[in-house]
Amino acid sequence: GPAPSGCSTFGRVTYAATGRHGYAAVDFLTLAFLLGAAVAWIVAATDLLGGTRFSTGGTGVGDAAVVFVVVAPVLALKDMAKLAGVSACGIFAICVSFGMILWEGIEIYGPPDIGELGWRDAFP
Repeated sequence: GPAPSGCSTFGRVTYAATGRHGYAAVDFLTLAFLLGAAVAWIVAATDLLGGTRFSTGGTGVGDAAVVFVVVAPVLALKDMAKLAGVSACGIFAICVSFGMILWEGIEIYGPPDIGELGWRDAFP
């Protein structure tokens, strides 16, 4: 029979190839993967937050709660296209951060000393 209504192209292909049980299994595995990715992202963001003044100073559970409270409204959006402007600002911030790190490295080591750095300096 036909795939369930409202499923994506990927879902229709999965249903045609594996049937109802395969469709449910792939759906479950996709949700498990996305949950794992979200948890990994929250853990990484919590670790990064731990070294800043925005940290709650606790065991990390408080920091994870802060990250979740900040990110939860974004996760509730039905249309992510509304975030295009914010995303562009984020990409700009990443570029500025990279430039600042590069500038700081040049300030600290200076152009003459950069040639003296080697693999032993990168992996002490």
